[in-house]
Amino acid sequence: MKVLVVDDAPDNLFVLGHHLKGQGHEIVTAKNGEEAVAAYRTENPDLVIMDVMMPVMDGYEATAAIRRIDTAHWVPIVFLSAHTDDAERTKGLEAGGDDYLAKPVNLTILTNKVRALRRIADMQDQVSHYACELQANLEQHREERLFARHLLDHIVRQDKMEQDMVNTWVSPAQHFSGDVAITARSPANELNVLLADATGHGLAAAISVLPVIESFYSMTEKGFSISSIVRELNRKVKHLLPIDRFIATVLISIDYANRTVRVWNGGSPEVVFVTDGGVVQRIWKSTHPALGILPAAEFDSNPQVYRWEEPGEIILCSDGLPEAEDSAGIPFSMTRFLSLLSRPYGTGRFKVLAEAVRSHIHGAQQRDDISLLAVRCAGALDWLPMVDAISAGQPGKPNGHSHWRFALALGAAEIKRLDTLPLIMNWLDQLQINPQHRGQAFLVLGELFNNALDHGLLGLDSQLKQDPDGFEQYIEQREARLATLADATIEVNLERYFFEGGDRLRLRVKDSGPGFDHAAILKKCEAASGHLSGRGIMLVKQLCLSLTYAGKGNDVTAVYGLD
Repeated sequence: MKVLVVDDAPDNLFVLGHHLKGQGHEIVTAKNGEEAVAAYRTENPDLVIMDVMMPVMDGYEATAAIRRIDTAHWVPIVFLSAHTDDAERTKGLEAGGDDYLAKPVNLTILTNKVRALRRIADMQDQVSHYACELQANLEQHREERLFARHLLDHIVRQDKMEQDMVNTWVSPAQHFSGDVAITARSPANELNVLLADATGHGLAAAISVLPVIESFYSMTEKGFSISSIVRELNRKVKHLLPIDRFIATVLISIDYANRTVRVWNGGSPEVVFVTDGGVVQRIWKSTHPALGILPAAEFDSNPQVYRWEEPGEIILCSDGLPEAEDSAGIPFSMTRFLSLLSRPYGTGRFKVLAEAVRSHIHGAQQRDDISLLAVRCAGALDWLPMVDAISAGQPGKPNGHSHWRFALALGAAEIKRLDTLPLIMNWLDQLQINPQHRGQAFLVLGELFNNALDHGLLGLDSQLKQDPDGFEQYIEQREARLATLADATIEVNLERYFFEGGDRLRLRVKDSGPGFDHAAILKKCEAASGHLSGRGIMLVKQLCLSLTYAGKGNDVTAVYGLD
């Protein structure tokens, strides 16, 4: 290594320099403190052997000046002095020295001290190297974290959250949360809610839920049912994530017009419907494994269906909430969670629950991400406000006088297997149907298609839907009859044309069922109020320019204005 030897005595410089050079070191010399400081600046030595008593600038002053030059890098400085009492040693150490050698110098001791200081200097260099690497890694980690945060914030679309309908509280265990709580509206104006809880926590868990988020948004906006959505989410998670990673998920679809909710719970804590008066009306326990565990052939995507009579809230959480421990290791528990739901709506029920969890874990380490959601479920059976909401806003300009036809014929196998409406709407999107009309066209087509299936082919009675028990019976009958459906067809014909100065969309749906007395049903619907049965037909009449039935009532045509 390079050694700077400083002494005003030429003989001492020669002896020390010759000895150290013989040990394989490179030697730089200086005759006083001033020269020593200048040499240190230019030569960058690895070790300084400094005489104390010198002209111009003594060793103490020179050492202090050297230490001011280089504050980040440690270079050992050894003093040479005939005065080795404690006071002198203290003065040298305070000036910045690291060791002392008494004059006359014992060359054997000098050799060993140089070797020892070399080992210390090497370790110091290694520590500095590791510190630089650590700093670089920290900076890279910070940049990656900022990028990941930017990406997650934009993918999650928190600005699209239904703030007036949904309260959320998410508390991550680390910088990133493996829990995600998001909402999206379908073309039929149904509110879909997703709570996903990936295995673990931190950035790895947050990355795990990214494919789930994007598929949820995309499929909801295209009008897919939650059964189709959760089936696709499971396929994607199973395909993309390692075998030891999965995602506990709750997927909810709320139809405010019909006061119905569909819940799919896979591996999450109980989902609760509680009335405004604080009465728990329904609890949905997990009836499925988490996403990513079962292959598609074994996966059950069917949700549970419920219709509420009284306004209330759906309250759900990730498992980090009931498992959250206080400083004594006692979990918050689902029992306590349910006990806090008895407060009436409007008295801060959600805030009280969230604050109870925060107080419980105060002073303890949070081991898992915590999420809590409350989704408002209200609304009367009167569907006219919904029509007004859908129709609000200025209509867009028609996309020219295009004329096209589209026809689709489905047999029993396709009816049972396909989620037909989103496929048709996706095709309409390619033809650039004005976005102002997309949702209304979806509602009309969905009502006509579902009537053809539920009543035309499956023979279901809408009167069953008048009370909660009957509604669940209606759903059970629908699933059973659909499973055994055979020798049945539904034809869908769409045509866009220009007529009498207006842009039109003709929607025709025909089924192979026995039909019905459509004139009597329409008359009954117009006279009815506050009933679920027949409301869909009246909604279509409100949205369309015309609605006509042909034949036995199993052939219906609606004309919708695109202006």
